[in-house]
Amino acid sequence: MKAPQIRIPMKCAALFLGFIKGPNVDDWVKLQTDEILAKYNWAVNQNDEVYWDDLFWDMASWKSAKEKLRNLTWILSDVNMFVTQFHILANQAEYPLDDHPTIMLFASKLSFKMMERILCNIRPPDFWGWADVACDYHQSNTAIQGLRMS
Repeated sequence: MKAPQIRIPMKCAALFLGFIKGPNVDDWVKLQTDEILAKYNWAVNQNDEVYWDDLFWDMASWKSAKEKLRNLTWILSDVNMFVTQFHILANQAEYPLDDHPTIMLFASKLSFKMMERILCNIRPPDFWGWADVACDYHQSNTAIQGLRMS
């Protein structure tokens, strides 16, 4: 015999979220709880599997985005693509773009020379500042390399 909370997908999802704790997941848990409440307030039947399915699809997507972001490498041939991928994955992983850890993660993906120059000389205040300076640095460096070869 199953406990009543486990028979109802909405209650099961809410109960499950109640067991997830910690500073790295608190924001995600709050977001998921808010989404469950929104569905409930929009009169989605408590027995609808959407409560459970959406929770696990989002959790898998979130975990996958964090893993992809951790493994993302600097794309020398297409800096704009790298910035776009980082931006998308950071949003999916629910990393606030302008938080210091997210900016430092972005900086850690750059070449050491580029990161050092940006950090020591320019110190952009936000993610998009870092992205713009990284693109500018790469374009300037590519132009200089072209001049050396001619």
